[in-house]
Amino acid sequence: MDDIQQCSHVIVMAATNRPNSFNPALRRFDLEINIDIPDVVDRLEILCIHT
Repeated sequence: MDDIQQCSHVIVMAATNRPNSFNPALRRFDLEINIDIPDVVDRLEILCIHT
């Protein structure tokens, strides 16, 4: 990704449940967001929204 010219209209996203197994070249994202598993209250809220 080093050779890609900077462009404000491109967003690269990745998802994994095993971030430590990523190739080192893929670990160089500018921003990392970790999303934990929802607890019981959050799960009920999600179910209420989608049912």
